[in-house]
Amino acid sequence: MPDTPKWTDEPWCQVLRAKRNELGATKVSKLIGYSAPTVIEVCKGSYGADPKGVREAVEARLMAAEVRCPVLGVIPLDDCRTHRTAPFAVTNPLRVQLHRACQECPNNPNALDR
Repeated sequence: MPDTPKWTDEPWCQVLRAKRNELGATKVSKLIGYSAPTVIEVCKGSYGADPKGVREAVEARLMAAEVRCPVLGVIPLDDCRTHRTAPFAVTNPLRVQLHRACQECPNNPNALDR
């Protein structure tokens, strides 16, 4: 049997397990935007993919994490996710500024290499 991944002991995973035990996998999956089987696999440590997206969703939606945005200052992580995944729009100067900043932002797990 393979070793349990180290991330299963991290705070975000402990919060996910506690919420799953409290509310059930289906309700938690709706809260974080992932499927119930994904929640179950992550909680068991058998999730085969990189859990960074799940981790971010848990931190944003269950742990109310905040990040420092180079444009907006301190904002909820969930707002950060919303801004960085929004489509580019030249009609809004703030959206243009956010789009440019998000491309290289350390808060963006998909940021372009510097």
